Amino acid sequence: MKNLTANLNNLHTTDLGALRISRNVNIPIEDVVSWCKEFVKEADIIIGQGKNWYVYGKGIVITINAQSHTIITAHLINAKIRVMKTSDYVCLREFLYQSIFIPEGVKPPSRSIINDPQIIVYIKNFGAQPGDYGVVAEQSGQVVGAAWTRIISAY
Repeated sequence: MKNLTANLNNLHTTDLGALRISRNVNIPIEDVVSWCKEFVKEADIIIGQGKNWYVYGKGIVITINAQSHTIITAHLINAKIRVMKTSDYVCLREFLYQSIFIPEGVKPPSRSIINDPQIIVYIKNFGAQPGDYGVVAEQSGQVVGAAWTRIISAY
């Protein structure tokens, strides 16, 4: 996330990209890049996955190439809920981090906090214990949300 927000001035798109974004999310504005920059600043969550950044907020996801900072597209989120598969477990670290309560005005902890034994217990070897069960929200083949349960002695 830091790399993307630190490079907001480098965000750009093509004329066709701007048209596609405007059409996909129904924003009747001329300066799509400025709109996207503001969207990134106000995002609920930013996930770096593979070669792209995925920026989520207000029922929309924007896809940005991580190397070139090209805004590729934006879509309304029309997620479907399904049972979590083993291949989805890789997403649990990010979703666990995002679930940490951070009071307003408090600096978010380092992502390494996930390795704390009192926190990692929520996802460590997920799927191996009785009672491990999860669902994901998926859109266009990409996991955009998750909920999971685990029976443990914790908070």
